[in-house]
Amino acid sequence: MSALRHIREQRGLTQQQLGDYIGTTSVTISRYEKEDNRLTLPVLRRLAKVLHCRVSDIIGETQLEEPFPEIEMLAAVRAVGGAERIRGAVRSVCELLIAGAPDRALIASRMLVLELEMALAVAQSEGTSNPSTTSKSS
Repeated sequence: MSALRHIREQRGLTQQQLGDYIGTTSVTISRYEKEDNRLTLPVLRRLAKVLHCRVSDIIGETQLEEPFPEIEMLAAVRAVGGAERIRGAVRSVCELLIAGAPDRALIASRMLVLELEMALAVAQSEGTSNPSTTSKSS
């Protein structure tokens, strides 16, 4: 298995999702994973940014550390179907910041974190969280 595929799966992303995040297609991601297409430095940088890893991880030169808890939370939200609620909460935080209400935005962002943590707990209790992305919670 290619390092890119391993990292993508560890992060709980499909080829389509990863392609969307970096501005390409799932077919291109598949070709990168099969090493049919060569990865350019700009593409490697975008992949590393989206996957929260180093370029050397993607090309298989290093061992990965534990997955980021944020990625685990997003996978859990996706698994329990709470993406719309989370999207709405993020939108509220942004609107409050734009409106110049930082105190209210702080409260809304804390509510967002609680919503994410709740989605993670639900996903883990239902066994829907990707086992390869489950790590120690802080």
